[in-house]
Amino acid sequence: MGPNFPEALAIAPQAPSTGADDVAWAHDSADDIAQYGIAGRIWESAFLVESYVHAPSTWTWDPPRTIVGAPHARTILELGSGVGTAGLTTAMALDTTQTHDLIVTDLPDVCPLLDRNTRNFHRKGVRVHVRPLAWGDQDAARRILQEFRPTHLLCSDLVYFPDLLAPLLHTLLDVTDRVPDAQVVLAYKIRSLTKEQPFWTALGVWFDVAWTQCSTGPHQPLVPFGSHVSHFVHKPPCDAQGRPLDDFFVLVAHRKSHTLTWTRPSAPATLLSGMHMTRLSG
Repeated sequence: MGPNFPEALAIAPQAPSTGADDVAWAHDSADDIAQYGIAGRIWESAFLVESYVHAPSTWTWDPPRTIVGAPHARTILELGSGVGTAGLTTAMALDTTQTHDLIVTDLPDVCPLLDRNTRNFHRKGVRVHVRPLAWGDQDAARRILQEFRPTHLLCSDLVYFPDLLAPLLHTLLDVTDRVPDAQVVLAYKIRSLTKEQPFWTALGVWFDVAWTQCSTGPHQPLVPFGSHVSHFVHKPPCDAQGRPLDDFFVLVAHRKSHTLTWTRPSAPATLLSGMHMTRLSG
């Protein structure tokens, strides 16, 4: 059935529609889950992305929040878009005095869902494009990069299945090999850190990675954004003390310039181990 239909899949919609006037990309449904598997569900980190990009302009960020804000044109490439919620809610926060491009991507058999959900999306100055991109598919990535030069990559709830971690890293490297100054924004919910840690360790070999913090006022301290703090537009499941039951993070990554001369291994286990080879000049 493919990666979107893991064995014993049993999930319910996260944000079901409440009326005919609801925008499609802000909601999921049992029918979409039945047809598209995990790609048909809105996952929790999409709501953290919503809070991140729509936070008050008076807040300050470390690292700086550049995916939205200052009036500069953005070209945002979202990986594993699924329903499209994270990318499209980000597009809604973009400055309307500029012209921006949002490229939402997923497996080819998920693109019809994205086509449907983006069809009626309207935001002044934002052009939305749907493109197929399976992680690890260098040809698909190359075709996208022939059309667009991303300023940002957006990844929301993509770090989960161990078999997909190396392909995801390959695609991040494929893009930043060609666009090394692109900023990578990753919204992440810890599900099984033991299984997910190899990705973060390997990512740190190739990228400088920072955990996002924010200050809500001029005299307020920086605090971690998302982790055990209700920064969500839709409040996550909490314990009796009001603390989220899971840890959520927004991380920002930039490609390390010296790694652009490295040759990466193709074997997943070797890549996730952090191994590489340095290309010899001359």
